[in-house]
Amino acid sequence: MNSKAMTAILGLFFFGAGTLRADLAKGLDAAARQDWESALREFQGPAERGNSNAEVNLGNLYMRGLGVSQDYKKAFEWYEKSALQGNAIGESKLGLMLYFGLGVPENHERASEWLQKAADQGDAHAALVLAEMKRTGDGIPQNLEDAYVWYTIAEELGHQGAHATRSELAETLPTSEINLALNRVSLWRESYERRMSEASRRSPPAGSAHQVKSQPEASKPQKQKASPPKTKPQTGLKSPPPKPGG
Repeated sequence: MNSKAMTAILGLFFFGAGTLRADLAKGLDAAARQDWESALREFQGPAERGNSNAEVNLGNLYMRGLGVSQDYKKAFEWYEKSALQGNAIGESKLGLMLYFGLGVPENHERASEWLQKAADQGDAHAALVLAEMKRTGDGIPQNLEDAYVWYTIAEELGHQGAHATRSELAETLPTSEINLALNRVSLWRESYERRMSEASRRSPPAGSAHQVKSQPEASKPQKQKASPPKTKPQTGLKSPPPKPGG
Protein backbone atom coordinates (compact mmCIF):
# COMPACT_ATOMS: atom_id res chain seq x y z
CA MET A 1 0.00 0.00 0.00
CA ASN A 2 1.42 3.39 -0.93
CA SER A 3 1.69 6.30 1.49
CA LYS A 4 -1.14 8.26 -0.12
CA ALA A 5 -3.51 5.34 0.32
CA MET A 6 -2.47 4.93 3.94
CA THR A 7 -2.93 8.64 4.64
CA ALA A 8 -6.40 8.54 3.12
CA ILE A 9 -7.69 5.59 5.10
CA LEU A 10 -6.27 6.93 8.37
CA GLY A 11 -8.29 10.15 8.23
CA LEU A 12 -9.93 11.02 11.53
CA PHE A 13 -13.45 12.18 12.27
CA PHE A 14 -14.38 12.55 15.93
CA PHE A 15 -18.09 13.05 16.23
CA GLY A 16 -21.28 12.78 18.24
CA ALA A 17 -23.54 11.85 15.30
CA GLY A 18 -25.36 15.17 15.13
CA THR A 19 -26.33 15.29 18.79
CA LEU A 20 -23.60 15.74 21.37
CA ARG A 21 -23.95 12.91 23.87
CA ALA A 22 -23.12 13.92 27.45
CA ASP A 23 -21.00 10.80 27.88
CA LEU A 24 -18.85 11.75 24.85
CA ALA A 25 -18.45 15.46 25.56
CA LYS A 26 -15.21 15.18 27.55
CA GLY A 27 -13.68 12.85 24.97
CA LEU A 28 -14.60 15.19 22.13
CA ASP A 29 -13.14 18.14 24.01
CA ALA A 30 -9.93 16.19 24.62
CA ALA A 31 -9.72 15.20 20.93
CA ALA A 32 -10.16 18.84 19.93
CA ARG A 33 -7.17 19.71 22.16
CA GLN A 34 -5.24 16.70 20.78
CA ASP A 35 -5.01 15.37 24.32
CA TRP A 36 -5.15 11.80 23.09
CA GLU A 37 -4.59 10.05 26.41
CA SER A 38 -7.59 11.85 27.92
CA ALA A 39 -9.65 11.19 24.78
CA LEU A 40 -8.82 7.50 25.02
CA ARG A 41 -9.88 7.39 28.65
CA GLU A 42 -13.13 9.27 28.02
CA PHE A 43 -14.16 7.22 24.97
CA GLN A 44 -13.29 3.88 26.57
CA GLY A 45 -16.16 3.79 29.06
CA PRO A 46 -19.00 4.69 26.66
CA ALA A 47 -17.55 2.33 24.03
CA GLU A 48 -17.49 -0.55 26.47
CA ARG A 49 -21.12 0.24 27.33
CA GLY A 50 -22.05 -0.05 23.63
CA ASN A 51 -22.13 3.58 22.47
CA SER A 52 -21.57 3.21 18.70
CA ASN A 53 -20.14 6.72 18.29
CA ALA A 54 -17.62 6.14 21.07
CA GLU A 55 -16.72 2.82 19.44
CA VAL A 56 -15.84 4.57 16.18
CA ASN A 57 -13.85 7.26 17.97
CA LEU A 58 -11.97 4.65 19.97
CA GLY A 59 -11.28 2.76 16.75
CA ASN A 60 -9.84 5.97 15.29
CA LEU A 61 -7.36 6.23 18.17
CA TYR A 62 -6.18 2.64 17.70
CA MET A 63 -6.00 3.15 13.94
CA ARG A 64 -3.64 6.09 14.30
CA GLY A 65 -1.89 5.10 17.51
CA LEU A 66 -3.01 8.25 19.34
CA GLY A 67 -2.81 7.87 23.12
CA VAL A 68 -2.30 4.14 22.62
CA SER A 69 -0.08 1.83 20.57
CA GLN A 70 -1.26 1.57 16.97
CA ASP A 71 -3.25 -1.64 16.58
CA TYR A 72 -5.21 -2.31 13.38
CA LYS A 73 -6.80 -5.43 14.84
CA LYS A 74 -8.27 -3.51 17.79
CA ALA A 75 -9.34 -0.69 15.47
CA PHE A 76 -11.13 -3.24 13.32
CA GLU A 77 -12.85 -4.75 16.36
CA TRP A 78 -14.18 -1.37 17.52
CA TYR A 79 -15.33 -0.40 14.03
CA GLU A 80 -17.06 -3.76 13.72
CA LYS A 81 -18.90 -3.29 17.02
CA SER A 82 -20.12 0.08 15.79
CA ALA A 83 -21.04 -1.22 12.33
CA LEU A 84 -23.07 -4.08 13.79
CA GLN A 85 -25.23 -1.44 15.50
CA GLY A 86 -25.91 0.23 12.15
CA ASN A 87 -23.54 3.18 12.59
CA ALA A 88 -22.81 4.44 9.05
CA ILE A 89 -19.31 5.72 9.86
CA GLY A 90 -18.46 2.42 11.52
CA GLU A 91 -19.76 0.55 8.45
CA SER A 92 -17.69 2.70 6.12
CA LYS A 93 -14.49 2.35 8.19
CA LEU A 94 -15.02 -1.40 8.47
CA GLY A 95 -15.49 -1.71 4.72
CA LEU A 96 -12.29 0.18 4.01
CA MET A 97 -10.27 -1.92 6.45
CA LEU A 98 -11.55 -5.05 4.73
CA TYR A 99 -10.72 -3.52 1.35
CA PHE A 100 -7.11 -2.80 2.32
CA GLY A 101 -6.66 -5.82 4.60
CA LEU A 102 -5.87 -3.84 7.77
CA GLY A 103 -6.17 -5.97 10.90
CA VAL A 104 -7.82 -8.74 8.88
CA PRO A 105 -7.21 -10.50 5.55
CA GLU A 106 -8.16 -8.42 2.51
CA ASN A 107 -11.70 -9.25 1.38
CA HIS A 108 -13.26 -7.07 -1.31
CA GLU A 109 -16.56 -8.91 -1.37
CA ARG A 110 -17.17 -8.30 2.33
CA ALA A 111 -15.83 -4.78 1.96
CA SER A 112 -18.42 -4.00 -0.71
CA GLU A 113 -21.23 -5.29 1.51
CA TRP A 114 -20.31 -2.96 4.38
CA LEU A 115 -19.64 -0.04 2.07
CA GLN A 116 -23.09 -0.47 0.56
CA LYS A 117 -24.68 -0.44 4.01
CA ALA A 118 -22.87 2.83 4.76
CA ALA A 119 -23.71 4.31 1.36
CA ASP A 120 -27.38 3.42 1.82
CA GLN A 121 -27.29 5.57 4.96
CA GLY A 122 -25.77 8.53 3.13
CA ASP A 123 -22.00 8.11 3.54
CA ALA A 124 -20.54 9.82 0.47
CA HIS A 125 -17.08 8.26 0.68
CA ALA A 126 -18.53 4.76 0.93
CA ALA A 127 -20.74 5.44 -2.09
CA LEU A 128 -17.73 6.57 -4.13
CA VAL A 129 -15.56 3.58 -3.20
CA LEU A 130 -18.45 1.24 -4.00
CA ALA A 131 -18.97 2.94 -7.37
CA GLU A 132 -15.28 2.50 -8.22
CA MET A 133 -15.41 -1.17 -7.27
CA LYS A 134 -18.52 -1.70 -9.41
CA ARG A 135 -16.97 0.15 -12.37
CA THR A 136 -13.69 -1.76 -12.37
CA GLY A 137 -14.88 -5.15 -11.09
CA ASP A 138 -12.43 -4.82 -8.21
CA GLY A 139 -12.98 -8.09 -6.37
CA ILE A 140 -16.70 -8.07 -7.21
CA PRO A 141 -18.64 -8.49 -10.50
CA GLN A 142 -18.34 -5.46 -12.77
CA ASN A 143 -21.64 -3.63 -13.22
CA LEU A 144 -21.59 -0.24 -14.95
CA GLU A 145 -25.24 0.53 -14.25
CA ASP A 146 -24.64 -0.05 -10.54
CA ALA A 147 -21.52 2.08 -10.78
CA TYR A 148 -23.50 4.94 -12.33
CA VAL A 149 -26.08 4.68 -9.54
CA TRP A 150 -23.45 4.99 -6.80
CA TYR A 151 -21.45 7.73 -8.54
CA THR A 152 -24.68 9.71 -8.82
CA ILE A 153 -25.51 9.15 -5.16
CA ALA A 154 -21.97 10.07 -4.09
CA GLU A 155 -22.20 13.31 -6.06
CA GLU A 156 -25.62 14.13 -4.62
CA LEU A 157 -24.18 13.59 -1.17
CA GLY A 158 -21.53 16.21 -1.90
CA HIS A 159 -18.47 14.19 -2.92
CA GLN A 160 -16.76 16.17 -5.69
CA GLY A 161 -14.62 13.19 -6.64
CA ALA A 162 -17.63 11.43 -8.15
CA HIS A 163 -18.31 13.94 -10.93
CA ALA A 164 -15.59 13.10 -13.44
CA THR A 165 -16.17 9.37 -13.78
CA ARG A 166 -19.94 9.75 -13.58
CA SER A 167 -19.67 12.14 -16.53
CA GLU A 168 -17.65 9.59 -18.50
CA LEU A 169 -20.18 6.86 -17.82
CA ALA A 170 -23.01 9.16 -18.88
CA GLU A 171 -21.33 9.46 -22.29
CA THR A 172 -20.84 5.72 -22.76
CA LEU A 173 -23.86 3.98 -21.17
CA PRO A 174 -26.99 3.42 -23.27
CA THR A 175 -29.81 5.84 -22.50
CA SER A 176 -31.98 2.95 -21.33
CA GLU A 177 -29.42 1.98 -18.67
CA ILE A 178 -29.02 5.58 -17.54
CA ASN A 179 -32.79 5.92 -17.14
CA LEU A 180 -32.94 2.70 -15.12
CA ALA A 181 -30.07 3.94 -12.97
CA LEU A 182 -31.72 7.31 -12.34
CA ASN A 183 -34.97 5.57 -11.37
CA ARG A 184 -33.00 3.58 -8.82
CA VAL A 185 -31.39 6.79 -7.52
CA SER A 186 -34.86 8.31 -7.10
CA LEU A 187 -35.95 5.32 -5.03
CA TRP A 188 -32.77 5.57 -2.93
CA ARG A 189 -33.36 9.31 -2.44
CA GLU A 190 -36.93 8.76 -1.22
CA SER A 191 -35.75 6.10 1.22
CA TYR A 192 -32.84 8.24 2.43
CA GLU A 193 -34.99 11.33 3.00
CA ARG A 194 -37.58 9.24 4.84
CA ARG A 195 -34.89 7.81 7.15
CA MET A 196 -33.49 11.29 7.79
CA SER A 197 -36.96 12.59 8.62
CA GLU A 198 -37.61 9.70 11.00
CA ALA A 199 -34.21 10.19 12.65
CA SER A 200 -34.83 13.91 13.17
CA ARG A 201 -38.13 13.17 14.90
CA ARG A 202 -36.45 10.67 17.23
CA SER A 203 -33.44 12.88 18.08
CA PRO A 204 -33.41 15.50 20.85
CA PRO A 205 -32.30 19.04 19.92
CA ALA A 206 -28.74 19.03 18.64
CA GLY A 207 -25.96 20.39 20.82
CA SER A 208 -22.57 21.70 19.87
CA ALA A 209 -19.75 19.29 19.05
CA HIS A 210 -16.03 19.48 18.46
CA GLN A 211 -15.13 17.76 15.21
CA VAL A 212 -11.97 16.93 13.33
CA LYS A 213 -13.25 16.33 9.83
CA SER A 214 -11.74 14.43 6.92
CA GLN A 215 -14.61 15.31 4.56
CA PRO A 216 -17.56 17.71 4.30
CA GLU A 217 -20.74 16.59 6.01
CA ALA A 218 -23.29 15.02 3.69
CA SER A 219 -25.81 17.48 2.35
CA LYS A 220 -29.38 16.82 1.42
CA PRO A 221 -29.46 15.12 -2.01
CA GLN A 222 -30.41 17.22 -5.01
CA LYS A 223 -31.42 16.02 -8.44
CA GLN A 224 -28.60 15.64 -10.95
CA LYS A 225 -28.59 15.77 -14.73
CA ALA A 226 -28.06 12.50 -16.56
CA SER A 227 -25.16 13.67 -18.73
CA PRO A 228 -22.69 16.14 -17.15
CA PRO A 229 -19.96 17.67 -19.37
CA LYS A 230 -17.08 15.45 -20.42
CA THR A 231 -14.13 15.34 -18.07
CA LYS A 232 -11.16 13.06 -17.73
CA PRO A 233 -12.09 9.86 -15.81
CA GLN A 234 -10.54 9.14 -12.43
CA THR A 235 -8.03 6.41 -11.86
CA GLY A 236 -8.65 3.36 -9.67
CA LEU A 237 -8.86 3.13 -5.90
CA LYS A 238 -5.37 2.13 -4.95
CA SER A 239 -3.59 5.39 -5.74
CA PRO A 240 -5.12 6.99 -3.79
CA PRO A 241 -8.53 5.76 -2.53
CA PRO A 242 -11.24 8.11 -1.39
CA LYS A 243 -10.96 9.01 2.27
CA PRO A 244 -13.02 6.98 4.75
CA GLY A 245 -16.51 8.21 5.48
CA GLY A 246 -15.77 10.19 8.50
